Amino acid sequence: MTELLLPYDTSNGLLSQFVTALLIDDQDNKWVGTSSGMSVLDATNTTFTQHTRMYIMPPPDTLNPVVDIAMDSHGRIWTAIYVGYLAVGGVAMWDGNQWIDFDVTDGLVGPNVKGLAIDSQDNIWVATSTGVSKISAIPSAVSAIKNNGFDLFPNASNDKIYITNENQKIQQLKIYNNLGALVYENNSNQLHYSIDVSPFSRGLYYVNVLSFDAILTKKIMVN
Repeated sequence: MTELLLPYDTSNGLLSQFVTALLIDDQDNKWVGTSSGMSVLDATNTTFTQHTRMYIMPPPDTLNPVVDIAMDSHGRIWTAIYVGYLAVGGVAMWDGNQWIDFDVTDGLVGPNVKGLAIDSQDNIWVATSTGVSKISAIPSAVSAIKNNGFDLFPNASNDKIYITNENQKIQQLKIYNNLGALVYENNSNQLHYSIDVSPFSRGLYYVNVLSFDAILTKKIMVN
């Protein structure tokens, strides 16, 4: 039986025809690294989300050529970036909400980043033209939430989730899907929340909780 091969290129949403790396996450989103940045094709293979400034360049340069992509055990996406004509590069991590970048000012051994790999302890190993750097494992915020009196249950859920804080009121609560799109926001400044997640699509989401002295993140599954 002959299978139909469907092309994905700039005509239907890809940032660039020049694809440099590809990763499929545990929710079947396709993270496609290109010469112009990152295109993320959703699990239904219908919609692209674009990321072109994972690593902040001095203006007017904005595009981030992707060299490599990897995912750690917390579901965070890591990408290696290098702009050859500027001789500038680094590593960026997508935490479900924003990109956090690392470069030579943070201790990276060199800007000419060639690739990266993640070990069993979630350390990030970065290959450059001048050596190898290790970014020590960045812990998930899930344990921080528990230690600071926050609780979220049930997890997973297809109905309602409940969020409580034993110590102080939650000033702001936001929920993002796995592509970083904001799907829920509440600024009511209270101790307890009841949130109906039944309208959400199945998959991984990130709950960002802003309290008086911390911004904490917890992953939830909607099934």
